[in-house]
Amino acid sequence: MIFHHLTASFGALTGQTLRLKDGLNLIEAPNESGKSTWCAFLRTMLYGINTRERDSKTALADKNRYLPWSGAPMEGELSLTWQGRNIILRRSSRSAAFDTFSAVDAATGEPVPGLSGESAGQTLLGVGREVYERSAFVRQGGASALDGSAELERRIAALVSSGDEEVAFSEVRARLKEWQRRRKFNQTGLIPKLEGELREVEEQLEQLSAFSGQAAAAMEREKVLSAEAESVKAALVQWDALDRQEQNRRYTSYKAKWDEAFLQAESLRNELEHAGPLPDEAELRKGLEYFSQLSALDEQERSAAANARAAEEEAQASQSDAGLLCFLGMTPEEAWERADEDAADVLAHHDAAAQGGKGAVAGVIAGLAAGVGLSFALLHFTTLLLPVCIGAGCSLFVLVALISVLAGRSVRRRHQEEKEAIFEHYGVHSANEIRALAADYREKQAVAQQAGSAAVAAREKAEALQLRCAALQNELLSLVRPFAPKARTAADANDAIRGALTLRTKLTEAEEKRDNAKHIFDLVAEQGGEAVSGEPVSEPEQSREELTERLQAIESDLSKVRELLSAAKGGQAALGDDAALRAQREQLTEALRARREENDALTLAVNALETANEAFRARISPALNRRCGELFSQLTGGAYDAVTLSRTFDAQARPAGTVLPRGVLSLSAGTADQLYLAARLAVCELVFPPGEPVPLVLDDALCNFDDERMSLALQTLLKLAEERQILLFTCHRRERQWLEQAGASCNFPERAL
Repeated sequence: MIFHHLTASFGALTGQTLRLKDGLNLIEAPNESGKSTWCAFLRTMLYGINTRERDSKTALADKNRYLPWSGAPMEGELSLTWQGRNIILRRSSRSAAFDTFSAVDAATGEPVPGLSGESAGQTLLGVGREVYERSAFVRQGGASALDGSAELERRIAALVSSGDEEVAFSEVRARLKEWQRRRKFNQTGLIPKLEGELREVEEQLEQLSAFSGQAAAAMEREKVLSAEAESVKAALVQWDALDRQEQNRRYTSYKAKWDEAFLQAESLRNELEHAGPLPDEAELRKGLEYFSQLSALDEQERSAAANARAAEEEAQASQSDAGLLCFLGMTPEEAWERADEDAADVLAHHDAAAQGGKGAVAGVIAGLAAGVGLSFALLHFTTLLLPVCIGAGCSLFVLVALISVLAGRSVRRRHQEEKEAIFEHYGVHSANEIRALAADYREKQAVAQQAGSAAVAAREKAEALQLRCAALQNELLSLVRPFAPKARTAADANDAIRGALTLRTKLTEAEEKRDNAKHIFDLVAEQGGEAVSGEPVSEPEQSREELTERLQAIESDLSKVRELLSAAKGGQAALGDDAALRAQREQLTEALRARREENDALTLAVNALETANEAFRARISPALNRRCGELFSQLTGGAYDAVTLSRTFDAQARPAGTVLPRGVLSLSAGTADQLYLAARLAVCELVFPPGEPVPLVLDDALCNFDDERMSLALQTLLKLAEERQILLFTCHRRERQWLEQAGASCNFPERAL
């Protein structure tokens, strides 16, 4: 068989194609480029995908793991040659992963008979999926994961013996052991079970005899206790008659009390109806609330009126205190403006008087200047008139100075008189005091205004309360006049309401008393009382309590006796009769003998099977171990010369020149991979059909090999590739470099991934 090309939309692969040739194909690509995906795709194209597999905590199911990353449906194509015929396998997804399959002849396009989605791998390769994955298909990291399976065992057994693949030693031995366990395994096997059942039957026969004696004694005791119980019950019946007599008496008494309460309630109802149409109790209670509110409002109204009078008196006093005569008829703002103007005038008059004094001094200086000037003028004309000139100048000086002084005194006097007039109007002595009077006036006017506003508010509150009192009193009188027309005041209305409520309360109490009497009477009547008389009943010698206690003790004894009797009869019923149990014992004895004979026969069969298995191993092991040893020696360069594989494919290898073999756990990781690769190659040669070599798929199987053993492995694979197609996937460049340097015949698919 030869694989030609694969086209996949599978996981990371999106419509990509891998083209292959006969012999060794080296597919080189880095990690995470899809090498393992190509291997999984090839296996899936042959054997399909398990759509019932579910994800686990450690791994995804293949149907989810290999969903195309592009979002396209999972689909693919595999072209191969089988038995000289070119065939194309196609799988696609319709409702589930790879649920559609076709196999057609590449030349004619006609379907290939005998190939289906379930049987394609088995038919084409000649082995099932388990055998394929444990031989010719080596997944990444799986070179050292070769293990046994029943299918692989059957396949090997068929090829080295009769050719029958239907049974395997492990399955037959497991089945025989299971039959043995069914017959004799602890307490659950058939033999221990039959032994236990036989013991139970014998115990039941012994118990049956004991139950029969217990039942007879219990029946006799039951008769005695039943007769005694009837005697006690008769005395209790007499007490029941006494109770009925007492019930009749109570019936008559409570009937009379009910009648009396009924008449009293009717009398009060008539009295209430005679008083007039009364409002309901809620309305009457509301009237009492009106009266309470009215009393509170009346008190509030009197208090508010007193507060209003006090506020008015306080407002009048504040107004009188604020009334300064100098600001009579002015508002606080007008008074402040007038005082500010007068204070400014005072300061102006003071400044003007000062200016008048300064003018008199100036006049003296001017007169002096004029006299001197006149003297110098006259001297200019003649020095003979010097005395005359000096006299004229002095006269002029005196005249001018006198005029100036007189004028200054007149100005000062006038301004001083005006300033004194302003001070006299305000009764103060400075301009600041005038302004202080105005500020005081403004503050007192504000106080007086607040007091006036408070007085108005107090009066309005008093009047509002007075109006509310009047309205509430009218509403209260309107409520009571239908049944108390003579009420004129709130107190009258309150008395009328309280009287109506008292009468209604008495009626309610009388009705409750009547209803209670009726209820008690009904209870007494329910107990069976009636208004009859009869002969008095005599009292028994023992009290009801004593009789009841005695009856309870008897019934308790009866209950225990009956329980014993019931248990004895139940035991008899559960055990069955003596004859049936004896017959069952005979049957169990016979069945136990048969199961023991079967167990002995199975023991002989297991021993015979193991003997046959040893003979089988003697035939199969040498061939498989010999071929595996040859391949392992080639892969290790002769470092090891023998290999031993157990039925479960546990391997041991013997180093060359030594006696004792080594277990796989004592080997290095690379050597262990080489050992199991040799085992897989040997199994592959043994289990696959002759004449149609199955392609060998290796996914990074040489990654743990050193360069020397890698070259030995490639030499071995090249030799095997002469007979079968090999697909070697690798992430290293060393394999290609070695093959190119060696000039080996090998296919290197370009840009395949």
